[in-house]
Amino acid sequence: NYDMMGDIYLAQENRLTAVKYYKAADSIYHLFNIDNELLKFNSVLHRSITLSSMGDSEGAKALQLNALENTDSSWRTHRLHFGLGYIYYDLQQYDSSLYHYEQSYPLLPRQTAKAYCRIIELASLLGDTAKVAHYGKLLAGFHMDQVQQNQMKIRMVTLYEDYKSKTKDVHNKIIVFFIISIVIVLAFILVGDSVFIHSRTKRHQREIAQHARIAATLEDEIESTRRVSRSREEQIKALETKLNKIISNPEFQYMPFEKKTDTSPLFGRHGTCIIAQQTTRACVRLNKTRKDIDGSGLTGTILTEKA
Repeated sequence: NYDMMGDIYLAQENRLTAVKYYKAADSIYHLFNIDNELLKFNSVLHRSITLSSMGDSEGAKALQLNALENTDSSWRTHRLHFGLGYIYYDLQQYDSSLYHYEQSYPLLPRQTAKAYCRIIELASLLGDTAKVAHYGKLLAGFHMDQVQQNQMKIRMVTLYEDYKSKTKDVHNKIIVFFIISIVIVLAFILVGDSVFIHSRTKRHQREIAQHARIAATLEDEIESTRRVSRSREEQIKALETKLNKIISNPEFQYMPFEKKTDTSPLFGRHGTCIIAQQTTRACVRLNKTRKDIDGSGLTGTILTEKA
């Protein structure tokens, strides 16, 4: 902001540099056709300061006196009195300068302090010790207020920095807590998965062992059934051999039918029926065992082991 930079250099008594910034600000306002009362007032001040820096204090005084008569703003009035006090000081008209400086405050802190200092200087030149003492107290109080305000600013900045630090610590703690919570949850999940996998492994091992026992039992039953079947087949073959011998005997051909069927001396009391029934039951038992094996899915295992 060119206006602000001009004010800063003007407060530092560097009027030539301030005029450069004021001219830059006025050219921007003119370029963009910015038109309002504040900018017009600032333009009058800028022209007055330019004339004063060029040595035309009378022209600068005329501009500001005309603006003072046409303004109704207290802030603008104080600002014009401040400028007129400076112009009358350059013209060494100390009474008028003192009057305008006394009418200029309150302004911005730097300008107010400068007005107090200039009033004390002018009152001292004019021999007005009462004003020197009065404005000396005002200047001291003003400086104390400024010191307190600066201390307050420093305290506010400190409190704000503490707040930011605490807020940052809280955020960091929240982040750390969140990370720890995630790690704990992941640890629980891993432990749960490990326990689940371990239990599944044990159960699978138990199932394998149970299947092995069932397969061994079935294999034993199959082998036992096969042995019984072989024994029955041998008995049947022996009985067939005996029957063939009896039938081939010529005496058997001439025996009555009742005696032919009476074969109890050879086969026992019920004849061949006993052997036939036992053989049939053995075959049924063998077939049932084979079906059980096929239903349990262990036939392939047994055959593989036997192979």
